[in-house]
Amino acid sequence: MLERKNTFFNKAICFICIIFTLSFASNASVGNCEDTISMIKNYECRYSVECTTAGGNKKLIAGGMPFGIKLFCDGVLISGVSEVDGIDGNTNPGMKAGLKAGDIIKKINGKDIFGISNVLESAYNSEGKTVRFTVMRGNKLFETDITPIKSKSNDNYSYGLWVKDGTSGIGTITYIDPQSLEFGGLGHGVCDSSSGKVLPMNNGKVNDVKISDVEKSKKGDPGELHGFLSGNDIGVIISNTEFGVFGVYNDIDISSCKAYTVGNKDELKEGPATILCTLSENNICEYEIKIEKINNNNEKTKNFIVKVTDKELLSETGGIVQGMSGSPIIQNGRLVGAVTHVLVDDPTRGYGIYIENMLNAS
Repeated sequence: MLERKNTFFNKAICFICIIFTLSFASNASVGNCEDTISMIKNYECRYSVECTTAGGNKKLIAGGMPFGIKLFCDGVLISGVSEVDGIDGNTNPGMKAGLKAGDIIKKINGKDIFGISNVLESAYNSEGKTVRFTVMRGNKLFETDITPIKSKSNDNYSYGLWVKDGTSGIGTITYIDPQSLEFGGLGHGVCDSSSGKVLPMNNGKVNDVKISDVEKSKKGDPGELHGFLSGNDIGVIISNTEFGVFGVYNDIDISSCKAYTVGNKDELKEGPATILCTLSENNICEYEIKIEKINNNNEKTKNFIVKVTDKELLSETGGIVQGMSGSPIIQNGRLVGAVTHVLVDDPTRGYGIYIENMLNAS
C-alpha cells in the first residue's frame, strides 16, 4: 500500500550509471563514467511494448519499487585483453588479433556461440592452432584470426581475453502499464563497464529483490542501495536501450498503487516535485525534490537537473545513491520523468530524463 512518507506512501530499487548494486558471476579470463554515476535457459521474447504512448490522457502506475535485473548478452562480450605467460615470453593474442574491450564474439570457426564455456573450450581444444572469430564492433561485423598461447602457469591454451556473457543488478521501476503490465525502468541503459556502451542483449529476466540497507552518499563517493535477488523470476526484459530497460511482468500486485497522467516534456517546470523510491523493508516512499534547471539540449538522459530537498531522504541516503536510477518523478499530479544520474561532487543533485523520452523508446 502506498503512503506519503510516514503517512501517504509506504516506504516501498557508465558517467557512472546509478543502476547496479550487485555483481555478476559470469565474468572470466579465457585462460588466465565521467563526473556522474547512473549499475539460463534460452528463450525467444515475442512481446512488443507498443501501448505506452507519451502524453495525452494516458495513465500509468508510478513505480518506485526495486527490481532485480538479469541480462544475457547476444554473444560473448570482451571486457579486456591481457598477456599470456607463454614459453617464449609474455604475448597478447587478443591485441595481436585487433580485439579490444567492447567487442562481442558472435561465432568461432563459423559456429554460433552461446556463452563463456564455448570460448573456453575453443581455446583449450585448439592445440595452439589459429582460430577464426566473427566479431561485432558497434554496428559492424568482421572476422579476425587469433592464435591461443599455452600458459606456463596452468598448462592450458589461452586467448588472453577477459569475457562475460551477462550482468545482473538492482534498479528502480519508473512505470507500469496497468492493463498490460509492461514496464520501464532505470532511465538509462545497462552499460558494459569496460566500454561504457549499452550492453547488447539476447534475453533478460526480472527477479524479485529485497533491499537490505543503504550506504550513504558523500562528496566524491556516491553511496548505494544494498540488496539481494530472490531468484524468483517475475517477468522478462525485452530491450535494453539508452533510455532505459523495458519489459513485461508475469504478475504483480498493483491494486494499491496510484496511476498518474503522463506529463509531456513541455509541462515540466522548474520548482518543487517529488520522487518515489525504496530504501528499506521494500516499502515505497515519496520524497521532496526540486527541479533546478531544465536543459534545452539534445541530451538523451540528462534532460534536467534535480536537487534532493527532503530532510528525511538526505538523512538516510545523503542524496541520490546508486540503485535509485529509475525513481519516478511526480510534479503537479503528473508522471513527468525519472532520476538517472547522481553528481559525484554533490550527491544531493543529479539528472533526470523526461518520461516522454522513455515511452518513445519503449
